[in-house]
Amino acid sequence: MLVQDLYEEFDALVLCTGATWPRDLPIPGRQLEGIHFAMTFLESWQKKQMGNVVDQPHLLAKDKDVIIIGGGDTGCDCIATSLRQVHVTIQVNSYILVG
Repeated sequence: MLVQDLYEEFDALVLCTGATWPRDLPIPGRQLEGIHFAMTFLESWQKKQMGNVVDQPHLLAKDKDVIIIGGGDTGCDCIATSLRQVHVTIQVNSYILVG
């Protein structure tokens, strides 16, 4: 199918490709241990599930209190993965970053 065909058939075209590079937050305490980017957390769990060597085995939500800052599909994936790992609690905070 050609792009022109899509324009003729539909009223809108939205390309959703996702983001594999995280956007860091310049906030006090960001450098503290235990703060990780979503993709690092999700990729390490996926590798473990596939039986591959996990280079960061400490990225488990099991028996931890988890806070997820952000949202969208990646945030939801972090929630679901944390639930699969039998966490204690989850706190979700969605923010719109401007700048």
